[in-house]
Order: sequence, then structure tokens, then C-alpha cells
Amino acid sequence: MTMLREKVFLFLFLIFASKTAAHIYFSGDAAVRPRLDVKTYQDKSEESAISQKRSIDGYYLYRARINIKADIADGFFFQTRLSTNSMENWNKMGDENRLFSSKSHGTSSSGPVDFLQLYIGYKKNKLEFSLGKLPMSHNVLLDTHHYPDYPLDLPYLVIGNQSFTGTKLSYANLETFAAIGTTTVPTYYEGQGVNATVNDQLTFGFNYKIQPNKTLSLVPTGIVTLSAVDEVDRQNQSRGVRSPARITTGLLMEQKIGKRTKMDLAVGYSMAQVSQNADDFYLDNHQKSDVLVGHVGTQIKELGVGTFKIFAQYAQIRGYPWSSTDNRFETSEYYAVSYLHAQYTVTLAQKDHRTVTVKPTFRYLLHTSSDDELGYIRDTENTFDWYNRIKAELTYNVKF
Repeated sequence: MTMLREKVFLFLFLIFASKTAAHIYFSGDAAVRPRLDVKTYQDKSEESAISQKRSIDGYYLYRARINIKADIADGFFFQTRLSTNSMENWNKMGDENRLFSSKSHGTSSSGPVDFLQLYIGYKKNKLEFSLGKLPMSHNVLLDTHHYPDYPLDLPYLVIGNQSFTGTKLSYANLETFAAIGTTTVPTYYEGQGVNATVNDQLTFGFNYKIQPNKTLSLVPTGIVTLSAVDEVDRQNQSRGVRSPARITTGLLMEQKIGKRTKMDLAVGYSMAQVSQNADDFYLDNHQKSDVLVGHVGTQIKELGVGTFKIFAQYAQIRGYPWSSTDNRFETSEYYAVSYLHAQYTVTLAQKDHRTVTVKPTFRYLLHTSSDDELGYIRDTENTFDWYNRIKAELTYNVKF
């Protein structure tokens, strides 16, 4: 951690030293968020030994994000974001895993600083090109494509930190991107031993913004992930190459209603294709389940003393792969996920682009399954077929 901090300080020093050669812009935000987290598992069958299990937790979260942009020359620029590489950049107060030593007081923990975004770009007129670790605007189609096993509750925003490694090319209303990723996933065989396959992933995506009038915008979107899998057995011999793929298509829509209200809708479908041999199991949830997803939301400005936003999402997932060797080819008929998100943002102070806000938020996630007899979807030791999670949060935030 010490070496990383030294690198960050050196990086900032070089930026300050180069101010005579480039225009440097700083911005960022900081927030503190207490959260009440309630998880409930329930089995509604009469013969269930344990009908319900519930956990209630309280967290105190904090984060800070620093954005740095340097305008180089003739439309070229460099941009980066510094924060903690954790879920949505949040740190948990009292996290014992981040203490300086075993003798440190529990309240002295602090998270590391990482480069969450780091890219070089070019922007002139209607053309924009960027290369590196790039930001990506969040939407439910990205959630569904990259996290088809758990597509709701903002996974791309929270887990993926709204960024990817690759390149982005935009012209006028057309935006395209290519992302590179390599992962190692386990493969299970009959008998003892766990082997691995290497999954080299390349993702392509596009969206095109259509505006029939000043109040309506339509954005057709498509995302494709291609993989090359070289499977290896226990003797380190190749079992052949397979090419699993995932395709997600959908439409995003936004309708402005007057000066204070807007409504957004989204619908999408994500499907996967992978060859399956009779004596092995390629364990990668991202290549298995097919998902139908929908989203509807609205935002009302100047409602009382703040801005109110609410949206609901629904996803139906078919063909989920059980993560067990004994039942590796069984699939449920489907399971459904619903999500409700409501928030109310009150601005306490504002000057130019600098703001101080407080935001109470309510988040509700519900899982149901038509055929989950062994409880694999819940990842619990009991056969729960119904699960919900309630998160009540209060976020105190400053932007600068």
C-alpha cells in the first residue's frame, strides 16, 4: 500500500509540475453513507425444516473520488480518476482487513487509492476517440449482459465501477466500444480434481441516439461478447477449443414531460450460446442463462425541496447453471428478479458546479424461483425458494 501511495503522490507531483504545458482540471466528490441492510430467506413449502432466515446489518460507508483532466493540444486530452477499487468505490468504516497493524484501533482503517480510470483521448467536432481504462454510462442492458445471473440492483454500477479496459469511438449520435478481458474459470469432471480453462473475452458494443423531437430520445443498443476457450484435462492435455458467446440487444427510451419531469423506459433480451460435452461442465454463469429484462422509471425535479427519482426493474432468467458437480446439467424452468429503487435528493448548498446534498434512498430486491429444489440460486445451506433484500441508506455528498 505504501508503494502505491508513493506512486500516486509522484503522479500528482508530475501533473502539478506540468501545468505550464497543459491545462489541468480537477473535480471530484466525497460522501458518507450509513446503511441498514436486511436480508430475508424463506421457503414457502409446508415440509420445509427451516421456513425463514433473516439477517440485519448496519454499515457506515465512505468514499472520495478525484477526477483529473489535462487538455494537451489540438483536441487530445488525458483523464484519470483516483479512488478505492471496491464496490462502487465505497469503504466500510471499521473494516479490520484494512488496519495498518494488528495493534491499530478498529476505527483507524482506511482504503487504498487506485487508478479506476486512466485513458488518452481525442475530441474534435463530432468525433471522439479514447483508449485505456474508460468510463461507461450505466444502464440496465449493461447490467444484464455482464451479470446475467444477477442482472438487477445496479451490478455494473456497483461491482464493475462503471468502467472497462479497451477503446471507445463516437461520431455524432453513434457510439461504439470494444472491451478486453481475460479470466480463468474452473471446470469440474467426474472424480477427483479441478481443472481450469482460459476464457479470453472480447466485447463489442454500440448505441445510436435517435431524437424524433426535442422531448423524446430512443437509443437502440447491442452488445456482443466472444470467447475462445481452450479446455485442459487433469493430464494437461487439450480437450478442444470452444467459442461461447453472449448477445444482448435492447432499446433505451427517455421522454421529457414538461420542464420538471422525465420518464425512462428500457427493454432488452440477452442470450448465450456454448457447446456442452457430455462428460464435462464449463462453469461460467456469464455464458449460460438467457435473460428478459424491463425497466421503467421517472424523475421529478423541484418536488418540495428536492428531486424525487423512482424506478422499477424486472428480469426473468432461464437456463441457470447449477454450481454443483452432482447436478451440473439441471436447470430451473426460470427464476425471476424484481427491483425497486426510490430516492429523494435535497440540495443544501450550491455554487457553480459545487454542491452539497443529502439523499435518503430505499432499495428492494426480490428473487423467486419456480424450480430451485436444492437452493443453489440462494447460495445457502437451506432450500429457500424466496429471497428479498432491503437497503435503507442516507447519503451525505459533496461535489467540487
